[in-house]
Amino acid sequence: MGWYTHWFGTPYYKLLYGHRDDGDAAAWVRAIAGKWQLDQHAQVLDLACGRGRHAKHFAALGFRITGVDISTESIAEGRSAVPDAEFIVHDMREPLTDARFDAVACLSRAWATLIRSPMTSGSSIRWLPCSSPAAVSWWTS
Repeated sequence: MGWYTHWFGTPYYKLLYGHRDDGDAAAWVRAIAGKWQLDQHAQVLDLACGRGRHAKHFAALGFRITGVDISTESIAEGRSAVPDAEFIVHDMREPLTDARFDAVACLSRAWATLIRSPMTSGSSIRWLPCSSPAAVSWWTS
């Protein structure tokens, strides 16, 4: 596995992104949820969810959240921060089996890395487990 399997759990990751606060996450989630106009209990995948700072706000809006991230440390923090959400250690380059979502959000720079990866050849969008293509959002917060 590459450097990214361990880097996100290091103190350097927290130093680099430590300025990202709760208010920032709340504003992004409100904007995205407003565009989606999904039912309150819609199932949302937070792809490359990190420590769950966006998942927390999606859950507060009533969405059922599943967060996936490659970092074991980040997933552990997410589980503590958002106990009502499901968090899974998962490599986003691989499909989630037997999972369907009403919407998929990727609020990290991970998507840009993924679509340029020779391992995915830019075809990643085909496997996204989303029932509504209009509800797939890629944002760099």
